[in-house]
Amino acid sequence: MECLSPCKQKRPDFKGPGNGEKLSDNPIDIAELSDILGTADPSVLCPIFEVWLEASLPRVEAISSAADARDRTLLRQAAHGAKGTALQIGAKQMAKMCAQIDVEVAAGSWEDLLQLVGEILDENECARCFVKSFLARA
Repeated sequence: MECLSPCKQKRPDFKGPGNGEKLSDNPIDIAELSDILGTADPSVLCPIFEVWLEASLPRVEAISSAADARDRTLLRQAAHGAKGTALQIGAKQMAKMCAQIDVEVAAGSWEDLLQLVGEILDENECARCFVKSFLARA
């Protein structure tokens, strides 16, 4: 899938679905998600991923909009929502980045926050590409 190339450039360890399921390998920890669900059956995972694809864009758009508006309260709320959504599908790195907003939003500089927001947007795109690739292979 073409969208995997930028992710591989940003994350040299990125392999795509079926080529490694550890956090360091991919944006979605399929092994952990499968443990939680009790199955790795695509008929179970695919509907979850499809719902996440719909939910993830508005979440990261809210993060981006809050950052553009320099609204710390909205940024914290948007990041909190995105963190929960990311955890539901095993996107642990993205969830970790969103949790970091909670820490930095109170006292962090906007420069640091904007960099973190950019990293969250990139990680979300990699997670979306991973999910799309998984769905295409299922």
